[in-house]
Amino acid sequence: MVALIAVVIIVAVSTLGGTLNDMFTNVETKIPAPTTAATTTP
Repeated sequence: MVALIAVVIIVAVSTLGGTLNDMFTNVETKIPAPTTAATTTP
């Protein structure tokens, strides 16, 4: 039972991580100026 829950959590995190990564790359390609300003600010 615990192994099943662990597998479900790992799959959910991996899929969410993939979608979040895609969203961040899409945002960076659409508006590069604000992202560069946010990264350069201390």
